[in-house]
Amino acid sequence: MILELAFGLVPNPCNDERYLQIKDKSLDNMSDREYSYFLQKEKECNEYTMAQISKGSIDISEPEPEALNKNQRLNVLLGLDPDTKLDEDIFNIFVKKLDSLNVDISEFEDGYEWSGGYYGVKTYIDENIDELLNIFAGKKKLILTDTKVSNDDDDTEREPRSDKDIEIFEDEQIAEPKSKRSGFRIGGTLIRPVMTGAFFSEYSPYFDIGIVINTPIGIKLGPVFASIGLELNRYSFANPSADDSLSYFGKYIAGVIDIDISEVIRFGGQNNENHILGGLADYDNGIGIVGGADQIIRLSKKLPISLSIIERFNLLKLDSGSITYWVSLGANIGFHF
Repeated sequence: MILELAFGLVPNPCNDERYLQIKDKSLDNMSDREYSYFLQKEKECNEYTMAQISKGSIDISEPEPEALNKNQRLNVLLGLDPDTKLDEDIFNIFVKKLDSLNVDISEFEDGYEWSGGYYGVKTYIDENIDELLNIFAGKKKLILTDTKVSNDDDDTEREPRSDKDIEIFEDEQIAEPKSKRSGFRIGGTLIRPVMTGAFFSEYSPYFDIGIVINTPIGIKLGPVFASIGLELNRYSFANPSADDSLSYFGKYIAGVIDIDISEVIRFGGQNNENHILGGLADYDNGIGIVGGADQIIRLSKKLPISLSIIERFNLLKLDSGSITYWVSLGANIGFHF
């Protein structure tokens, strides 16, 4: 009763003017003092909202005139209009909300575009929607035992959280969130064979160009993510004679399964991605397969551009019946969207 009376007399902390101004800023643009104030008011706003839901003043389960779907309910818990569409501004609000509830946001530290843009973030939300609703609605609790949040405007230093700082109620287990998905990526390739089978041993290989397309369409298999991709690359093997009709100049197109193994094999730094791939290929001079590995290196946290170091193994059954192969090294510049 006392709590209900108190909440009835105290102004809604969710409408605090300074809190709303800070909420519009990205995390990188907040000062330590602003961040401390934001965390404090976010906590008060969460408690106030849950108190109103408990009293029946706010009903997110059966609103009129028609029920809200899960994404609309999530928007309400974020303090947004139910029909708000996901964009970079909403992403920043979402990440700040997660951080205020002591949920790990390391997956989103590189920003909206590097988190896969609309498709990547939307996939993450859709696959974790029930968990997010439970956490945002207070049905699952994380308690941070030593977070320093000041109630005044003095500068405070935020200390990094560690696993031992978090207590989880035994009867309120929190499932491990699923990883976010990268969005679409299209890149231009420059590649050259460095090793060939006996058939092409006397031929001269050249640098060639190609296109690689990665998609977020796939399935999570434990710690790895397998997705669908497409490759279109040229190949050039010049015959040592002057007769070009004996040379092999062509292209291949391949549908591949791209497997992100970054969570299993971390090579080259936390921000790099490691992939292996393979698939069937249709060559101008026959049929075969293609396989290989990519290491995707993020060039900028602000721009959705990456450099990929690629290795390829091509196995080709020529129309003449001969079987040969070649191994290539190259690089790829890609744009994420």
